[in-house]
Amino acid sequence: MAEPASDSMMAAEALAPFATREPTRQQQQLEEHRDRLYGLAQNSPDMIRPATVVFNTGLTANQLQRLVEDMGLEVIDAHAKAAHGSRGVVMSIMFGMADLLASSGDLSSRLSFVIAGHQKCFAKRAKFAPAEDAQDWTNLATQPFLVYSARVFGSASALDKLQSNSSVTSVMLNVRQSVVTDFQARKFVNEPSPYQMSGFLC
Repeated sequence: MAEPASDSMMAAEALAPFATREPTRQQQQLEEHRDRLYGLAQNSPDMIRPATVVFNTGLTANQLQRLVEDMGLEVIDAHAKAAHGSRGVVMSIMFGMADLLASSGDLSSRLSFVIAGHQKCFAKRAKFAPAEDAQDWTNLATQPFLVYSARVFGSASALDKLQSNSSVTSVMLNVRQSVVTDFQARKFVNEPSPYQMSGFLC
């Protein structure tokens, strides 16, 4: 019998782009990422690096904000997910740099701003969807979207500490370090964002 996508299913989907699904090899890959970051933290603890963190359970916007604040990290982008219907389908929302900098306020309120924009679109789709799908779109317009992965940056020691958090599956160092300066530069660009325009997403 088909069931809605579970929390564990969405966490596995978030990890899929970064590791093989073969259990033994996947564990080996995750240990390699852990060892690489641990070594960097031991040798250059203050070096600022970007990394992708994958969670083993979905985090609310408030939970993500508290976690990165406690760790002294900043979020570059993120992916949130929710179950779509009762057949194991997952709906994902990607928060890019432009999304996260499209409104003022703390991280939680900025994530909520983008989610609300997408949910307005889902509500509109419900009005035009076939009768058998309309309720699924209506549900997406109101149910919570949880964050399952994010790209962050901070000191190597802070990223290494993040690996020990109970909600974290893996922290993987990113090759392209310029994303940190790109993000920091964009924070100081004072111009209207298209994400704040009425109807932009829909």
